[in-house]
Amino acid sequence: MSNNKDKATISESVISMDFSKLTTSQKIKLVVVCFVFLIFLIAFIQNFDSVQVKFVFWSFSLSISLLILLSVLAGALALFFRGERKVWKKKKTIEGLEKKIEKLQMEIDQLKKG
Repeated sequence: MSNNKDKATISESVISMDFSKLTTSQKIKLVVVCFVFLIFLIAFIQNFDSVQVKFVFWSFSLSISLLILLSVLAGALALFFRGERKVWKKKKTIEGLEKKIEKLQMEIDQLKKG
């Protein structure tokens, strides 16, 4: 829960440009993120050479930077859906356990009456 609060605080502070509200760890995270973004930006700008991409039956030309960006996005999307699948499974397990608890609670109530 605090992680979401930290993200909200970072977003609000960055948008308003009021860095005094950030904690030291948030400032460090922000600097690291900016540094990593800068490294990727430099790499992106320097790698505009075109490469020939062959995929199944298709063949097309694409810049290396764009190819790397698309690969990263595809990986992020795959991780997102993998995480969503795990969340869905956990929700189903929780629903099943809640039904089981409800059934057991009804049995306890019946035993107390009888």
